[in-house]
Amino acid sequence: MPAIGHTQLVHPPQVGGCSSVEALLFEKPAQFERRAWLVWIPILATGSYYVLPDGLQRHLFVQFVPQLLSYLCLILWGASNDRVIERLGLATTQFLGGLQWGGLTGGGLGMWNLFIILAVVPWLGWDIDFLKETPHAQMPLWAMVPWTILMIACLVELNFRGFLLGRLAIVLQTCRWAHEENEQKANTRVVLAIGLSALIFAFDPFMVMTFRHLHWIAVWDGLIWGWIYMRTRNLYAVIIAHAVEVVGLYLGVRAVLV
Repeated sequence: MPAIGHTQLVHPPQVGGCSSVEALLFEKPAQFERRAWLVWIPILATGSYYVLPDGLQRHLFVQFVPQLLSYLCLILWGASNDRVIERLGLATTQFLGGLQWGGLTGGGLGMWNLFIILAVVPWLGWDIDFLKETPHAQMPLWAMVPWTILMIACLVELNFRGFLLGRLAIVLQTCRWAHEENEQKANTRVVLAIGLSALIFAFDPFMVMTFRHLHWIAVWDGLIWGWIYMRTRNLYAVIIAHAVEVVGLYLGVRAVLV
């Protein structure tokens, strides 16, 4: 039986350079992971934001509270566990594999989302001119590409995939209703973790307030990046995918609107 406050960690075996979902969930737990339950704090903070009065919701600091809490919880979780770099999927041996996954995924998503923003959204009668007023658009091109975009990608993926999705998968894997191990429940836990983390990502308060109706694009981004992360347990892959996609989107939208 796991000790109170501990969550069992499952190490996924590598299959052709990737981790199979079934193997990830059925491998015998090798050790405990402490304080994985901290993941619920930023999730609850994100939901709580939407019951605040409109005036509070417009404060920039309030919009960043869920992310700030998540980074704090990440620090507390990291201080309670060993091999944190490996648990997050940041081992140096994973970098080259992350380049391949991330480059291809980021390029494909970038082209698709650019088409959605520049063609589909205006065709539906929705505004995109507000993008010229976002904080990202106000920064000089040389500062945004690639440095600021890469920094944002690192921080966002460390938070939403590395900590939030990774710990959520562990928590759901070891909760009471999941004690009976079978393939159907294993797949259900994976889907729940990926889906919930994608929604929390897309409904992050700063994301919603900054990108308005376009924040829905982050739902399928989060689902795809989440699947890649659960499949490979490689955080470099989703960091690179995020950065490559946003560079393409930023340059494409800037060329049209500025």
